[in-house]
Amino acid sequence: MTIHKKIISISLLLFVCCNMYGAYLKNVPQKLVQPDGTIIHCFASGDEYHHWLHDSTGYTIIQNRQTGYYVYAILLVDELVASPYIVGSVNPEIVGLTPYINISAQAWSAKRAAIEQLHEPVRKHKALQKNEGLINNIAFFIAFANEDGYTKSYNFLTKMYND
Repeated sequence: MTIHKKIISISLLLFVCCNMYGAYLKNVPQKLVQPDGTIIHCFASGDEYHHWLHDSTGYTIIQNRQTGYYVYAILLVDELVASPYIVGSVNPEIVGLTPYINISAQAWSAKRAAIEQLHEPVRKHKALQKNEGLINNIAFFIAFANEDGYTKSYNFLTKMYND
């Protein structure tokens, strides 16, 4: 392999690694059921820290906590809030909603930091302690029908493991 191919390969590998997300998924089909039984086909995108529902044209969908209906979202001071428009009952473009709205990158990072902070004390605690204590090891010796067994080595193994 020539030096140019190596440089290109390493550059490509670094580019791919830098643009990867832990568990980021995009446009995963979802089937939601409204309280009246209406079925909504939409998509979910996001990662383990923040994910959202949206339709095929990018309009964000959230569940209204008071009514239980899935409605289109509006962005209010970096928070997604329920609009009065139930998904499937209106055309979101005609009523003036904005597609592809979501929380800011700073709010997303804050969610991530808050979740990671919950796990941080456990990681530090495990890293600072030494592994000490009694370890018991169980060994099963098996002799098959065509073998003589462990008559010669049994005394050696018994002494080694029990002393």
